[in-house]
Order: sequence, then structure tokens, then C-alpha cells
Amino acid sequence: MRDEYKSLLERITARHNAEIQERHDAGELDFVPTDRTPDTMLETIIALYARDNYPDLLTEPEPPKKKPAEKLAKFYNDDHEKAFWSFLARAGKRFDSYHFSIAYLLTLDKECRKHLDDLFDFEGDGIKPEGINQSWQTGTSAKTTRLAFNLWNGCSSDGEDDTSPLYTPAELFCTSYARYYYEAIKLRYPEYTGA
Repeated sequence: MRDEYKSLLERITARHNAEIQERHDAGELDFVPTDRTPDTMLETIIALYARDNYPDLLTEPEPPKKKPAEKLAKFYNDDHEKAFWSFLARAGKRFDSYHFSIAYLLTLDKECRKHLDDLFDFEGDGIKPEGINQSWQTGTSAKTTRLAFNLWNGCSSDGEDDTSPLYTPAELFCTSYARYYYEAIKLRYPEYTGA
């Protein structure tokens, strides 16, 4: 720092310290002042200058806000993503792994998406197991529904008492949706899948 600036900073610091002491002695301040050094005074001057001239530099920029599942899931297409967020809104904006996975799966398949009310009880917040036996179900939509139901509560049959082989990975993942099924598993179990 140039000598004339050092000298100016020392005079500013001395005057500031004297003014603060006078205010304290007059009872205007309720704290005991400590003398500022030229270095701390320079920091204060720079901070005040920045506050008055560059306020945007004093605040950390906020990171962009992301929807909770945005970074975790790869959507099949735009309709799938829109339907996913719509499902969550209808479900009361419950952003937990159960709702993420069921919303993701039931909005993945076009047939399931058209018949959401046959598959999920939005008021009661639960699956409708009888939805698997609806006449509109196709082979792929049935696989999607079975996986969604299984991830929701461990469902492993279409209403029978015993576990159905239709709920095994060999049956469920034999579809072009397999990679999206894995996305749903990552949404349901992020703590185990590194998602």
C-alpha cells in the first residue's frame, strides 16, 4: 500500500476510535468500544463500499432449486415427467421414496397413466390391488403395476394367498421398460442404490 494511503487510513482509524469513545462516554453506546487497527478499519471501509456499490457480491448466489426427484430419475418422455409431478400433486405433494416410486411407475406406462384412479386411492393414500385385474391391463402395464405395488408395500400376488411367480424379476424385467424400472427402484431405495 502506498505511504499516502497508509497515512490516510491511520488518520481515519484514529478519528473513528475517538468518535466511538466520545459516544461511549456520553452514554450513547451500550458496549465498551475497542480500538480499531488500520487493518480492521480497512476491512470495514471495503465492506461498506461493497455494500453501497456492489451488494450482489456480498451474498452467496442461491443454487438453483430442483424438484426432489429431478436429479434422480430419467423419464421415459415429457408426458411421463408431467404425469409424475401431477401424480405427486394429487397425492398431496408427499415427497418420499414410496410416493416417488409409485408415481414414477404408474405414470410410465400409457395405459396405467390413463387409469390412475383404478390403481391408486388418492384420498386414502394407498394402492388398489384389484386394479391389476382390470380388463384394460396389457402385458406391459400389468408388469409395471406389479412392480409399483411391490415397491409400495411388498405386494407379491394378484389377490391369491400365495406369492405369484409373476412378481419375480425374471417376469417383471422382461420388457423394454426395464431400465425405467431400475430408476423406480433407485427412487424407492436411494440409501442402497447410491442415488
